[in-house]
Amino acid sequence: ICSLRSLNADPANNKVHLCAVTLLSVPPEPTVVVGAAHCTFLCKDRDANGRVLPSCCCVASRKGQETCSGDTVKCGNEPIAVEMDGRDAQILCGEWQTGNDNQTETEEQYNVVLPITQIIRHPKFKTDAEGPGGGSDIAVFKVNDVYLKMTESSRIFPACLPPPNRQQPKKGVHSGWTQPPPRKFLQKRAKGYLPFYADFFKQWHYSMDIQERCRDPTKSQTFGVSLAFPSNSFYPPGTICARSFDRQSCFSTGDSGSPLMVSEEKRPGRLYAEGILSFVKGCDTFTIGPSNNDNPPTAFQLTQLSENPATYTKLSCFLPWVARQYGLSYD
Repeated sequence: ICSLRSLNADPANNKVHLCAVTLLSVPPEPTVVVGAAHCTFLCKDRDANGRVLPSCCCVASRKGQETCSGDTVKCGNEPIAVEMDGRDAQILCGEWQTGNDNQTETEEQYNVVLPITQIIRHPKFKTDAEGPGGGSDIAVFKVNDVYLKMTESSRIFPACLPPPNRQQPKKGVHSGWTQPPPRKFLQKRAKGYLPFYADFFKQWHYSMDIQERCRDPTKSQTFGVSLAFPSNSFYPPGTICARSFDRQSCFSTGDSGSPLMVSEEKRPGRLYAEGILSFVKGCDTFTIGPSNNDNPPTAFQLTQLSENPATYTKLSCFLPWVARQYGLSYD
């Protein structure tokens, strides 16, 4: 699992984590990297030398999504969505903790930078209207892998490919990084988390229940009751869905592209990539702040609840296309 990170999103830190990507092959074979297609777009300011802006700056209010395009201080006068290339981002492997801390502080033994030479999005990914909700949310990243070929980086391993004759998996592991809340927000709303701020940047792992098919919830496991008005919304073909076993995680910015890993039946010590995170249809509850009425507060909580499944692009459906981008074949 590697981190796709911006090169110029923050003048004080050119290593802002954007999304996760997954290695499927490493030297001496071709270096194959896959991620979510929607992660390969950036919001930029046309007026300020291509300054990267928050994604909400490029969301039109008519789409019914969260937008901040009217905030000229945050978004400038001409925010525009552009396709990412190697000038905007790089891939960092061997990463455990994102952010400003160096390898000595994080105790990471190796970091390998993979400069991006080309990004190829699946031709059926619709950027103009549907986005991830339309499916085919997958892209390949061609990279300069000279550093990966060096012997000291030999501990970077690829994920296994999903076995073609596998049974429908029921359990998996989601792994990746969530974009942490701004330190200023915690300073104002949840000071109790400040001593542990570095933990927000660490790679997290979630035990996932994989659904037989993607569908909206009909029952609240948290409260043990059936929903009075369950929805039945659309999930695109070529996807697989899963929920955290305790329903206490809401994946958000930074988690996109994170792999859903499953243990092989005959070799449980080996994990294969079943899917990569495409989208989530919202959280039931997300709160962070004081949990008592003391003045000043002396206890704080971070509460996440979601019955909605996380939707992953099912990798096996797209492996033949991935292989062709590298001059390979896959039956």
